[in-house]
Amino acid sequence: MKKVRVCSGRSCTVFGSKRLMEEIQKQTGLKPGESHGTMDLDWCGCLGYCGRSPNIAVNEATYIFEASPETVMDDIDHGGEDMTGRVIDPENIAAFIDDPLI
Repeated sequence: MKKVRVCSGRSCTVFGSKRLMEEIQKQTGLKPGESHGTMDLDWCGCLGYCGRSPNIAVNEATYIFEASPETVMDDIDHGGEDMTGRVIDPENIAAFIDDPLI
């Protein structure tokens, strides 16, 4: 089962995470927080790659950057970048999220 998490952080929201979630819901019949035999779908907080928004995490280690509704299901099935072992500095995320210009 694929664990799919659509980022709900500010940058991803501005760049279309809601449209991504709507397309995934349309294609799978799932709502956030639901699962079936092949997918567990939900929102998640900031993934830390705001410069490549909107982002989706698949099975926690594979990320889809600059996702689009037109290709999101194919990307979930086949794509993504393996982020195993990469670490985000939480202080940088907090500084970005607290930036009043965003």
